[in-house]
Amino acid sequence: MTHFRTRSRALGAGLLAVALALPAAAQVRPGGGGFGGSSNNPPASDDAFLYHVLRRTTFGPTTESLAEIRAMGADAWLWRQLHPQTIDDAVLDARLRSELPPMDLVADEGHPIATGSVQLAHLPMALSQVGPGPAVQNVTRGLSLLEGVDYTVDYQVGVPTERVITFLPARMGITWSNNDNVLVDYRSNEYQWGELSYEFLQRSMSSNKQLEAVMTQFWENHFDTSIEHGGNDDQWHEWALMEAQEDAAFRANAFGRFRDLLEISAKSAAMMWFLDNYQNTVRMSNENYARELLELHSLSVDCGYDQFDVEQVARIFSGWSASYFARVPPDPCGPGEVPPACDPNDYVEGGFLFDRGAHDLLPKPNPSDPDNVRPTVLGTTFPAGQGLAEGLRVLDIVSEHPCTAQFISRKLINLFVMDDPTEEYVDRIATEYLAADGDTREVLWAIFKSPEFRDPANFGGKIKQPLEQTLSTLRAVEGQVNTSPRGFYDGYEWHDMFWVVWSQGQQLFRFGIPTGYPEVGGGWISSNGLLERWQYADGLMFSTPRPGAEISTDPMAVLQRLRLTDADAILDHYSRLILGGKLSDERRQILRPLLVNPGSGRFEPADPGQTWRLRETISNMLGFPESIKQ
Repeated sequence: MTHFRTRSRALGAGLLAVALALPAAAQVRPGGGGFGGSSNNPPASDDAFLYHVLRRTTFGPTTESLAEIRAMGADAWLWRQLHPQTIDDAVLDARLRSELPPMDLVADEGHPIATGSVQLAHLPMALSQVGPGPAVQNVTRGLSLLEGVDYTVDYQVGVPTERVITFLPARMGITWSNNDNVLVDYRSNEYQWGELSYEFLQRSMSSNKQLEAVMTQFWENHFDTSIEHGGNDDQWHEWALMEAQEDAAFRANAFGRFRDLLEISAKSAAMMWFLDNYQNTVRMSNENYARELLELHSLSVDCGYDQFDVEQVARIFSGWSASYFARVPPDPCGPGEVPPACDPNDYVEGGFLFDRGAHDLLPKPNPSDPDNVRPTVLGTTFPAGQGLAEGLRVLDIVSEHPCTAQFISRKLINLFVMDDPTEEYVDRIATEYLAADGDTREVLWAIFKSPEFRDPANFGGKIKQPLEQTLSTLRAVEGQVNTSPRGFYDGYEWHDMFWVVWSQGQQLFRFGIPTGYPEVGGGWISSNGLLERWQYADGLMFSTPRPGAEISTDPMAVLQRLRLTDADAILDHYSRLILGGKLSDERRQILRPLLVNPGSGRFEPADPGQTWRLRETISNMLGFPESIKQ
């Protein structure tokens, strides 16, 4: 059989197959029943509530989103955000497609732009004729060669040339170490991570599907994986592909059933790598994934399981891996195929591999095991020989468990409402979770309709994460990101937007602790962190449009577009976007003298010093404590 691997931002059909069709209840517009539950909506004219909705369900208000929610009303706006397939994001999608080459490895069934047969020593020169030439060591990496032997190789180069991948079938006795192929990437492996981060940040900052972007980040953090787990930089291309696939699946299912999200994570190559489950076999058990599945992904700490359950769940998930880690290329039997032409032990779904030969086929618990402490695992038994179905059944059990309903409901309340909810509030949302079979869309609607979400006492009280702070500031002042994906990581020169998130303690796709980052404010308050936030805001406001500027702002152009010339109206405009409209008279008296012409007491657009005063005023507003809250 022909072996080849194709890896893309778009996962295999199996992993992305969770339906996006609207549930029947979702067809009803807000005010007509929606997902059920009563509406406690403040009056449509209550701007404070509209600011609150935007600050909690987007990466920061913008002039456009504020106008949109005022026109639609809060409930209709939220309903639409919960159904992102109704929102047009074609402009952003087209821009990212033009900027980002697909994260593919082009296989022998792809569309080559150059093929040939040359001696190995001449290969770099041959490849350099169709794109930037790779270093010789990149071509020969992974080969086992005999000294004094002149090897000849066939080659095939894929498109686009910005991401040229070479596919080299073995010939004349060459031994290849990478599934019978050698992959050559003309670009630094760091660029793959930079491009992944660039797309993630651009979608978070610029997408019209803002709630989808917020929930994508939530699931990425909940099912945390790290691109740096073990290994070295030479493998970052592989890891970036894994992370890109996982991110695409979370984004496509941001409002899906929690059970389906669990399966996306469980079958993710990034998760199998991060928690070492690719090493979990019948011969050598590894409990890392099993433990975190129960403790961090579903049931939570000390709720509904014990160490015996962890040990048995590890046995259940033995053999769950990814095709990237296969010792030999997976070769599942297709229709009409029988061994030895194929391997009946392999099951492949996208990048997911279930290796039945590495799976513990004995019953769980095993009645003949003298170390058994009880006859069930997670309250049930698993007969011998069930294979892949055992793991899927575990995902069913934990997703339906009341402990999981409590845990996920609490985390979503932390994200959107408050850090310290009452147990009654958590119970109420958990009841909705169980009634809706873990449907995230319905759980969120229950939260958004709850009195607690709409209580002014809970407005503006949550500390922003560094990512939220960085993006909300950019969105409020209409900052422009003036870089290409390739410039996002250039040697060791980090892009400003990326570095400011990193410097505040939040690394995209590189947090090596499986807990993920905290959703509550206490994890983000430190003197150094606050200083970094203020320095970022101050530097941003004095970053002017110029050649080579990575991030720039032009607040005078914004005011001219909005036709704002009155000093108080300008302060009101930025206070709505930065402070949630909470600009006290005392603060206004501090800012107004900074903004106006000292001679006339008015905002003077033609005054040469007015641009500097405007920038200083916004910078000072960004330094108020309310700016780091939402």
